[in-house]
Amino acid sequence: MVEIRRIRADEYDFLWKMLHQAIYSPAQILPESIVYEPSLARYAASFGKNGDYGFVLSADSRLVGAAWTRLLTGSSRGYGFVDESTPELSMAIEPIFRGKGYGQELVSKLIKELQDHGYAQLSLSVHKQNRAINLYQRLGFKVVCEDKTTYTMLKKIE
Repeated sequence: MVEIRRIRADEYDFLWKMLHQAIYSPAQILPESIVYEPSLARYAASFGKNGDYGFVLSADSRLVGAAWTRLLTGSSRGYGFVDESTPELSMAIEPIFRGKGYGQELVSKLIKELQDHGYAQLSLSVHKQNRAINLYQRLGFKVVCEDKTTYTMLKKIE
């Protein structure tokens, strides 16, 4: 059975695994330890603070995906930073569960959660070669900035 639900405090460590999967590196497989570099660790470290929201995907009681947001501001700005009041999305699903609509469902639930908490928009950063761009566009994200390899995308929450 597949289920999407809010992440529980005892599952926060799972975000480190998903953070590694979320890193798109077409040229090489990156070591799992890369997630502990400060520029990436900020996405999962001490998750559960005020303003952190997340959902997990489980299949037969095993966690296989997650989507979560954080406000990354000041010196902790993330790759998809647009302003101090916009949370940034992180998401990953184990490869065997991709392409089945779970990503759209995860992010849609997260957007609803953010809407319920009064957020006006959601941002993300994605590599230009990442197929997930199609998902983000279907969900209403628009490119607001780009560099050589990545897009910063933004979704207005209505």
